[in-house]
Amino acid sequence: MNTTVPITNDTVEYEFGGGVVAGYYDVDIGHDWPSTSPNPDNQRKGHHVATYDATPIILDFFNQHSLS
Repeated sequence: MNTTVPITNDTVEYEFGGGVVAGYYDVDIGHDWPSTSPNPDNQRKGHHVATYDATPIILDFFNQHSLS
């Protein structure tokens, strides 16, 4: 089953295969690293910080899915 979950006003999470695969879409950040703190991506002219932080989401994924 596929689901769509609003994360913030600007961001949606799309889950596929019962949550096995997830994608995040933010309408405002383009192809930048999603961060609520300044970083080299969002400090360029015309870019800005995101409304969510991708780092904890990715770390949680790796904590749940070990390679061994």
